[in-house]
Amino acid sequence: MKPVKIVMAGLAHAHGTGFLKSALRRENVSILGFFDADNPENARAASLEFGAPVYDSLEELFSLGANTLLTARINSEKPEYIIRALEHGIGVIADKPMVTTESDLDAIEAAAGRTGAPLYLLLTERFSPAMYTAKKLIDSGAVGSIVQQYLVRPHRLRPENRPDWMMYHPECYGGIINDIGVHDFDLARWFSGCEAESVLGASVSCAKNTSYPGFEDNGMALVRMENGGSACVSVNWLTPDAYPAHGDTRFFLIGTHGAVDILSVENKVRWYSDSVPETWADILTPPCDCVDDALETMADPEHHIPVISTEDSVRSTRIALAAEAAAHGKTLRLK
Repeated sequence: MKPVKIVMAGLAHAHGTGFLKSALRRENVSILGFFDADNPENARAASLEFGAPVYDSLEELFSLGANTLLTARINSEKPEYIIRALEHGIGVIADKPMVTTESDLDAIEAAAGRTGAPLYLLLTERFSPAMYTAKKLIDSGAVGSIVQQYLVRPHRLRPENRPDWMMYHPECYGGIINDIGVHDFDLARWFSGCEAESVLGASVSCAKNTSYPGFEDNGMALVRMENGGSACVSVNWLTPDAYPAHGDTRFFLIGTHGAVDILSVENKVRWYSDSVPETWADILTPPCDCVDDALETMADPEHHIPVISTEDSVRSTRIALAAEAAAHGKTLRLK
């Protein structure tokens, strides 16, 4: 792999440093420096952990000769760093959600289009063995075209371990459908092989964590796909404390000739069709993981064909934004 020289700006979520730890295990990957105007203590801690200096400005960081910006900034503030990196011709790896507003997404899309610098959103689910197995099964034609999708994504929430900007400032967090549901809208596009046409309806509320005004701990959205099918996405922060997994994500995909049931925690895929009885699929290993795909995209954007493209990053985010907006009685365009 060609060298990947990373600078990191925005360390509000552990997604960023978690990615960095994995990335630095690869050859030809280095971290040149950190910057975080919002959480300088996080930048100092990362400097000690990874052995790279903290800089006082984004411009100083961009002068180091990096080809990659890694950011996990506060959700609403992330676009500033992303756009400035793209305008410097620096590729971007961002944790989700990438934005909280349509105007910020439009600005990022325009910057990526102008500069051609790669934009990579860490949509990790495509790299799950169970998801990959289901996708290969669907692509083989075993169950026909996917026309109904039920995607359920529970998460565990321990408010005391979450930052204030997430729990007390909904304008910074951006909402549960936008935050968590972006994974499922991306999967809906991927499994069906088509784009979302419209958001038919959505709802959010706070059922349990009511001491945090404006926080959403459950949400659901129904999206119509361009093939005439639909995807129902259910997300929540309601995984019981005693449950052994962070989230028991489950997916049921109905095709024109069969169906696929994905049990993510168990890493199992069950399917059946007009001609095949209930069958538990042999689980396949994806050819790469999200870290490798992101790094190869930054190292050689002209030749590497990414699993998650700039277009994927933008389109899946746009659906998530539109669904979140619909839950608040607003309409955003899908294009």
